[in-house]
Amino acid sequence: MKGFMRQRSDAWELRVYLGTDPVTRKQRYATRTVRGGKRVAQRALAEMVTDAERGLTVRTSATAGELIEAWFVQAIRDFSPKTVKETRGFIDRNLLPAIGAVPLTKLKPSDLDRSTAGCRRPERPAAAPWRPPRSVASTEYYGERSHRVSSGDGSASTQRRRQLRHACHRPRSSRRRASSWPAS
Repeated sequence: MKGFMRQRSDAWELRVYLGTDPVTRKQRYATRTVRGGKRVAQRALAEMVTDAERGLTVRTSATAGELIEAWFVQAIRDFSPKTVKETRGFIDRNLLPAIGAVPLTKLKPSDLDRSTAGCRRPERPAAAPWRPPRSVASTEYYGERSHRVSSGDGSASTQRRRQLRHACHRPRSSRRRASSWPAS
């Protein structure tokens, strides 16, 4: 980075080239006035150059609105016509009125939160507990009831209940078909 200093009566004007602004494509300079001697000004200029090389100085004077518009022009290519219409509406209704005029150097996360606060969906109520489909529930109920009545001890009933409960989860080829014909 290059630095430049010139004397203006009892003060020094310091300028450091920052490169081109990525949004506006203009050349950017950081300027500072220092009162004191030449050595004080040289030290201040060296600090400015170091800060500029590290990227600690502001590189754009663009506003949030300019950046949003530049993004939208780029993003239009990948959007469907409906998405373009909805996104344009969102930008015009919410973002530009709230943060469009704010310089990027002054933009804070709280500004973004305020601009999108009305856009959030309300919280959903808690969902009802999950229940199995009616066909599975009735199969389990009737199968369990019929086997409980017919078998004297609980062991056969328990086995049959497990078979009915997991019948819908086994692959079709492994399901046994009930046959009313005796095996020959």
